[in-house]
Amino acid sequence: MRRLIDDIGAHDGSDTGFQMSKRCDVIAVEADPALAAALSERFANQIAKGRLTVLNVAISDCSGALPRFLSREGRSRRVACGDLHSGCFEFDLRG
Repeated sequence: MRRLIDDIGAHDGSDTGFQMSKRCDVIAVEADPALAAALSERFANQIAKGRLTVLNVAISDCSGALPRFLSREGRSRRVACGDLHSGCFEFDLRG
C-alpha cells in the first residue's frame, strides 16, 4: 500500500527527506522558486523514481500575484499589508 504525504511549505526539504526515509512518497509544495529548485536538485533520484513530486506553487484564498517577502537570511514568510521592514524584499510568484 502506497503511503502519500503532503509537505506544505517544504522549505529546505528536512521533513520531506524524513518522510521518504519512513518509506512514504511525498508531494512537496514550496512557493519560493529558489527553494523549489533546490528541492528538485537535492532529491533528483527520488523524483526520477516517482517517490517525490515538487510543486512550485503558492496556496492562498486569493488568485493572481501573491506578495511574498524573503528575508536576507533566506527565510520566506507571508507578511500582512503594512508589515514590511527594511530586512525584506518582495518578489512576485508569477515569475
